[in-house]
Amino acid sequence: MRKWPVLLGFLLCAITLVAQKPFEGRIHYSVNYLSFPDGMEGTELALPQQMTLVINGANYRMQQASALAGDLVWIRPEGGDTVYQLFDFMGRKVYLAIPLGKGAAKYRIVPKEGELTLAGVECSRRFAQDASGEHKEMWVWERYKNPLTNDFPSLKSLPLQFDMERNGIRMRFSVERIIEEPIDQTYFTIPSNAVRIDEGILQRIMN
Repeated sequence: MRKWPVLLGFLLCAITLVAQKPFEGRIHYSVNYLSFPDGMEGTELALPQQMTLVINGANYRMQQASALAGDLVWIRPEGGDTVYQLFDFMGRKVYLAIPLGKGAAKYRIVPKEGELTLAGVECSRRFAQDASGEHKEMWVWERYKNPLTNDFPSLKSLPLQFDMERNGIRMRFSVERIIEEPIDQTYFTIPSNAVRIDEGILQRIMN
């Protein structure tokens, strides 16, 4: 008899995934800094405290702004093999073209019991486990598909609270507001006045 609840759970999960649809709109997150590389402690006040994710299906645009780094934008067009990082540099709008998956940690997504209400949405619990066995807790909205497939390729549902690491800085994104609305495709294109810059050249200039 014990097999029936387990089987029912798998069936309900499968039904939920089949019924999932792409999200379209904006999600506003707060950003909390969890850890820094040596020598960078105490710099969180100069870094972005908010992040906006603009989504249309598998297209996404991640927008942040800070006094230290100015505007930072990551664009992932649907169907492409590249993520674009757009920012201001020496008075010019420039962008890096980064191959999909470069530098992204590989996670195994493990469902866990638990529910949490965030921004009026009932979220389900997941663990993102890396190769070392370390796991990060996240909370997802099962109604919608995950657009962040570059960072979490195995995750099926839209994350509303999650941890991410960039340049050695570990951050936690927590949803504050969700707006479902039509999003124009121009959000996912590179501005015509932006100049592409090579990552190696940029590092030599910065050093």
